[in-house]
Amino acid sequence: MPSDSVPFLESELEIGQINVYPKAAKEVEEYIYNEMMNYRKQIEAGTLTFEAAAKNILKIREVVKEAVPTR
Repeated sequence: MPSDSVPFLESELEIGQINVYPKAAKEVEEYIYNEMMNYRKQIEAGTLTFEAAAKNILKIREVVKEAVPTR
């Protein structure tokens, strides 16, 4: 068959990805909320500086990152 008699068919391709991340358990949300409120109370009372609280939170984040596999 000659190449000029082959019909030209336009094609379109669409690629997508759906990401679904699990929601944290209610207990985890409550724990985190209570921890943040505890930091707030300590900062307001003057027993902890904001800088020290931030450093503590960053240390905890690093430990969690090492313990939890990446997505």
